[in-house]
Amino acid sequence: MCSVGMSSHMMAQDYKFGIRGGLNYSQYLGLQNNTSDYMESYNLNNGIHFGVTFAYHLSDIFGFRTEVGYNQIGTKYRFESESAPYVFRFGLDREVRYGKMIREFDVNNSYIHVPFMVFYKPHRKLELYGGIYTQFLVLQLAGGSIDFTDPDPRGSLEDGDLKNYSFFQSVDANYYADDPRGTSGTQGLIVALSIDNDIQNIGMARTVNGYFELDEDEKLASRHNWFDAGLEGGFSYFVNGSLYFGVTAMYGLLDVTNDKADVDYFELNEFNKYIFRDDFDRNFSAQISMGFKF
Repeated sequence: MCSVGMSSHMMAQDYKFGIRGGLNYSQYLGLQNNTSDYMESYNLNNGIHFGVTFAYHLSDIFGFRTEVGYNQIGTKYRFESESAPYVFRFGLDREVRYGKMIREFDVNNSYIHVPFMVFYKPHRKLELYGGIYTQFLVLQLAGGSIDFTDPDPRGSLEDGDLKNYSFFQSVDANYYADDPRGTSGTQGLIVALSIDNDIQNIGMARTVNGYFELDEDEKLASRHNWFDAGLEGGFSYFVNGSLYFGVTAMYGLLDVTNDKADVDYFELNEFNKYIFRDDFDRNFSAQISMGFKF
């Protein structure tokens, strides 16, 4: 009886479940341009993570661990140029103006995150772990702005006065749900353009979606790839047998942006449509966590 009880106790200790949650600090690692024509950069964004953990102990100091969790990561993106194109639309026509452009976006992608790692405990209060992760994109959102100023002002046809114009648009993007040329709310901006020796007032929305610059035949895919995988590792410090604090780093091995929807904001093709790029942008994230094991 005694030996059976001891055996059951030892088997119970082989498995440990838990919960974990905390903050993410993430950005894309990829091509960032800083030329005489334009500047493009990625910077840290923040998010959250939480999930259910599972660990299998091969011994007191070594074993395997995994997790099923929610992981919100992304990047801050900035594009700035003195001579970037903006495509004005009226009906089926497209009119291009080049000017000072600043685009800023906060990208927040939500994944179902599943890592597979080994762990090692050199001390009862310290656990080291490392391995690989997989994650599946379930939501891709972005918020930001477009700030444009025409440095080559057009004047009224009657008196030739020069009038410089500028405008500011908000971006509210859901890259899974948005449609091409999509806007939110009513038109709240009017820009007067000189087109074929005539002044035309172009109505524009104050808030646009993630694909508003693309026509139906240009939107061939979603902005981000649905699957991501990479390397993951870190350490945990145990306050007691159950409560711990941890730091984890993730380094992506796959391209997170879809080449069929990765817009180049500096160049247009011969039809005044945006072209796409094949940049390799990987996820990088650092997590600060608090967790419990049972």
